[in-house]
Parts: sequence; structure tokens; C-alpha cells
Amino acid sequence: MEKRKIKRIAIAILLGIAIILVFALSFLAIYSSTLDYSFDEALFFAAKSSNVTKLYYDKENGAKSLETYVPELYEEIYGVTRKEWVLYSEISESLKNAFVSMEDRRFFEHSGVDLKRTFGAVLNYALKFRSGFGGSTITQQVVKNISGDNERSARRKLNEILRSINIEKKHSKTEILETYMNTVELGDGIIGVGEAAEYYFGKKASELDYIDAATLVGMANAPTKYNPYKNPEAC
Repeated sequence: MEKRKIKRIAIAILLGIAIILVFALSFLAIYSSTLDYSFDEALFFAAKSSNVTKLYYDKENGAKSLETYVPELYEEIYGVTRKEWVLYSEISESLKNAFVSMEDRRFFEHSGVDLKRTFGAVLNYALKFRSGFGGSTITQQVVKNISGDNERSARRKLNEILRSINIEKKHSKTEILETYMNTVELGDGIIGVGEAAEYYFGKKASELDYIDAATLVGMANAPTKYNPYKNPEAC
């Protein structure tokens, strides 16, 4: 009798989970259809094809047309900035491997969102079992870097996830990783690995070894704390 009761309870729980999943997926499908992904394409190609490293959303006028995403030189907001776009083929394998290893180990396997990592980040947010646990993939960081949207909200995170999936459908992993490494902030007003290689090591991006790569990856997470000029011991 007890076994039959436990079985009924288990079936009820599974049915409940299934119903929740159906509603959740339906909501995501409807919500996704309301997003205008043309903005993201404009941002992606603007960042990739020019020296503009960030494009800022015109909050005053609203997102009613592509013109509301206007390029503003990074210097106007943060002061003097050094930047240089380098192609994927011009970046050392050591640096590519280091960024993927530290930032998104399953980058070449997922489709924009790492479900395992995202679930872990949600649990950590609720239970606080580890500090500094991030759930963003490299693709999600590209969305944030090219849009300049750092708002801490569930809605922004949901938008970021859906936009990352869309970008993965339209662009290769090579394009996405190249864009990430050219838009990541690396301390002292440096944007991207091309200028960072010259500024910190006097090298080209293609010449960086694993020690150089580890330094830049560290600064990608904490540009000041691990800056080799300002905090050499921590670096």
C-alpha cells in the first residue's frame, strides 16, 4: 500500500514538473518572438567591422528603430582608450585556449547558453555557497560587451540568454570568440587583446604565451586587482 502511495506521489510530482516546463517553454517562445534581433545584428557587425568597441542604447529615445543604437566613442565616456581589432588568425592559440578554459569551458559545445553552468549560478544566487560564481558564456559576454547593457535584472539576463542563442544561430564560434577577445576590457583603458598585448608585453597578439595569456584572462575578471603594473604581486 505504501509503495503504491509513493508511486502516485512520484507520478504527481513528475506531472507537475512537466506542466511547469510546458508553461515555461511556451512563455519563452512567446517572449522570444517579441525581441527585435536586428538590433543585435547591427551591434555585432558594427563592433566587428569598425574601431568602435561599444555601442550604447539610446534610453532617452527608446528602442524604436536601428537609429536608436548610436555609436559613441568609448573615450567620450571613460576617457582615453586604446584599442585595436585583431583577426582570429592573428591571436595566439595560448590566448584562445586560456580564455575558453577560464571563461567558458564548454564554449565549443553549447549553443549560446551553458545550461549546467546557468543552473549552478541560479542555485548559487539562492544559496550563496560560493562567491564570484558566474553563469555567463562567452557568447553572453559578447552580447553584454557590444551593447554596454550591465543592468542587474532578471529581464536583462533573460534577454541576454535569448540574444546569445540567436547570435549562435547566425555566427560561427570563431566569429564570436574573435569578437569577445576584441571587446573585452583589460585595464588601463585597454579594450581587446590586440592593444593589450602591445601595452603589457610589447608583443603582437600572435606572440603571446601561456603566462601572458593567464595575465590577460585574470584582468578580464578583475582589471585593476590583477593589473601587472598596479598590483604585480596579485597578478
